[in-house]
Amino acid sequence: MNHSFYVSDGSIQYHLKLTDDLESIGKLRKWHGIHHLLEARYRSPEIFLWMDFSDIGFQGLLQEHVGGQTATSLLCSKLLSSDRNHLTASVCGV
Repeated sequence: MNHSFYVSDGSIQYHLKLTDDLESIGKLRKWHGIHHLLEARYRSPEIFLWMDFSDIGFQGLLQEHVGGQTATSLLCSKLLSSDRNHLTASVCGV
């Protein structure tokens, strides 16, 4: 399970994604390993740092904060009925 937080220094806001699950740490490390490609090709949020809090068992990513909302069931039904359903199925949990 990942834990996500928004952190700020008062002038900029970041997205911090942490986990203590070994499988999830591996997946986040893979993401970190190709983040430049994802940022360049797919406009994914920029990753600034790999965060290692191994003394308390957590590791993860410090990313650019992107404002937005969690997908709602109405939005998901509209997205899934569009021609982009292959891109949105995992976002909507189907």
